[in-house]
Amino acid sequence: MAILYALVARGSVVLAEFTAASTNASAIAKQILEKIPGENDTNVSYSQDRYIFHVKRTDGLTVLCMADESAGRRIPFAFLEEIHQRFVRTYGRAVFSALPYGMNDEFSRVLSQQMEYFSSDPNADRINRLKGEMSQVRNVMIENIDKVLERGDRLELLVDKTANMQGNTFRFRKQTRRFRNAAWWKNVKLMIALIILLLILVYVVLAFVCHGITLPTKRETKTKTRDTSIAGLVYQFCSMMVCWPYFDPEFDNLPDRIFGPPCRVCIDNDSMEECTVIKVDSVNKQGILLEVVQVLTNINLTILKSYISSDAGWFMDVFHVKDEHGNKISDQNVINYIHQAISTVREIENTVRACRHDVFKNSDQLSEHTAIEMRGTDRPGLFSEISAALVDLHCNIVEAHAWSHNARLACVAYISDQSTDNPIDDPHRLANIEDRLTTVLRATTTPTPTGSSEPASPKEVKTAELGEGTNMTDVERRLHQLMLSVGDFDRPPFEPMAPPPPRPDGDEDGRKTIVSIENCDEKWYSIVSIQCKDRPRLMFDTVCTITDMQYVIFHASISSHDGRAFQEYFIRHVDGYALSTETDKDNVIKCLEAAIERRVCEGVRLELSAENRVGLLSDITRVLRENGLSVVRADIKTQGEKAVNAFYLKDILGNEVDKRYVESVKKEMDVDVIDFEVKDGGDDGGTCQSSSPLQKPPGFFSLGDALKSQIQRISHNFIPIN
Repeated sequence: MAILYALVARGSVVLAEFTAASTNASAIAKQILEKIPGENDTNVSYSQDRYIFHVKRTDGLTVLCMADESAGRRIPFAFLEEIHQRFVRTYGRAVFSALPYGMNDEFSRVLSQQMEYFSSDPNADRINRLKGEMSQVRNVMIENIDKVLERGDRLELLVDKTANMQGNTFRFRKQTRRFRNAAWWKNVKLMIALIILLLILVYVVLAFVCHGITLPTKRETKTKTRDTSIAGLVYQFCSMMVCWPYFDPEFDNLPDRIFGPPCRVCIDNDSMEECTVIKVDSVNKQGILLEVVQVLTNINLTILKSYISSDAGWFMDVFHVKDEHGNKISDQNVINYIHQAISTVREIENTVRACRHDVFKNSDQLSEHTAIEMRGTDRPGLFSEISAALVDLHCNIVEAHAWSHNARLACVAYISDQSTDNPIDDPHRLANIEDRLTTVLRATTTPTPTGSSEPASPKEVKTAELGEGTNMTDVERRLHQLMLSVGDFDRPPFEPMAPPPPRPDGDEDGRKTIVSIENCDEKWYSIVSIQCKDRPRLMFDTVCTITDMQYVIFHASISSHDGRAFQEYFIRHVDGYALSTETDKDNVIKCLEAAIERRVCEGVRLELSAENRVGLLSDITRVLRENGLSVVRADIKTQGEKAVNAFYLKDILGNEVDKRYVESVKKEMDVDVIDFEVKDGGDDGGTCQSSSPLQKPPGFFSLGDALKSQIQRISHNFIPIN
């Protein structure tokens, strides 16, 4: 028993005591009570032989106990604290007037019970009890994490499969190395046997020519000379035949012949009734997920659901997709393109390009033109100024794509010489174009809170390195990179945060984007969860952004339900570390939110087709700017002799405009318009939110708004003088 004696005293007057063993502890305790100095509260311990006397004095009441040395200090003082509280709670202020041993009959039983409890019950130690409770909490958390991992359609099972596959790969490598060595020794033995057999054959031939088993004697000099010459020739011939061991040239392809190609693509139209299932099994490499998603997005497939596992050395992915019309994939040309693009896009580029011609009937040979990329701070009328500057530089815009988000602009334009329609490859002329466009981009008049102009980032304009056969997804990925580099994930300091207007159906959270990041310390992953409104190319935008931020996706689960998309990514940095600081997490969250929002265009969509000519885009954008309309996104293409333009428009103040007002602008365009159509903007097919908190009802555009837009437009043509 750890605690053998206990008493409660007022000064040197003992009120109650109990001993569990026959010792002189009572006498020693009374001596200790007389020697305790002062009347202040104190906690002290005294040593006597192999016992320790622990004393606690609080508010004039002294509690003392004797315990073994093995009991330490924590448990005895916890016992003293408990006895003090019980004694005060039981007798109150009566302890200050009680007679010696006045409470001994009642409270000695309490002392006995508490001594037994603190000596034998492990729960008496509060720290051990807390450790036990923390262990239980830890076990519950581990069980919850296991359930979360199982919820993502057996991601743990996929990890186990990949681990098993990695082990099988190591065993296969060892077996192939052993088989290769065995084959090499077999070839060596075979070559040695052939050499010995050939030498025996040569010796027999020489012996037959020399009429005997031995070589010719000196008396047969003439015959010897002739035979020796023949033997030398035979010896040289035999020496030429001897070489290193022979290897089968198809030995390097042995793993492919046994286990199949390094990348297998399976397209299944029978398993699911409403969509096509695409399964990809491949050797893992960095960026392979983005390449696969880019191939599917490039042919306008909508990814409904996806399960990804790329841990260890193998990549396994399952996609549930539909075409742009909501049907299964039935075109054999598209199926062949998917097989070839995912399996062998790096090796048979010519075959893929030939198949790509059948899939993309409107593709342009953009390699015949010069690509220019621009990035910087956006302002009303900037796209019109860029197109006018290119016309002044005698450049024809063949195709252009521009994005605007959070007062930042990114644009990729394909230009050619205005007179010859050939690509521009003169370095001096390209430098002149870059300088002129840089001047246009830096001429911003948007004031910052300090009153100065916002500084422009370096290299706003440069010749793009988009290679031959560039498709739309390559351009969009470059636009994502440009917007990320220009910092569109940060809201401009001069732009107020305006709450979005309520949705017509009352669902205010229908368009809300929620991005959260948690760490899985057991697996060293950072779990990125995304909930937002579902739309086409959503997975391409998120995977592209995560990859461009130098993070690797190991597992992922993608699904959509009732118009909402749910994405979960298990990522690590390329250095192998998870997100450890709140700054890194906030940065990833803001970049993903920007990637999701920047494609969803605001404003009214204007689709305009006209006869192509030099300066057409400059004239159209000039008319839009003169009528107080600002371009927030543009997609311009040239199809033969016809130019197809798509603009997303808002007024200069950032408000929505009436479609009837945009249609009235057609009369002022001095172009041969073939098709002119105005519709609601947004890739999701719904109306877009206005960035202004004082948004007017649809269809309302007063004369005062038009006048205010004109004054605002004129003010943007001036640069403040410092």
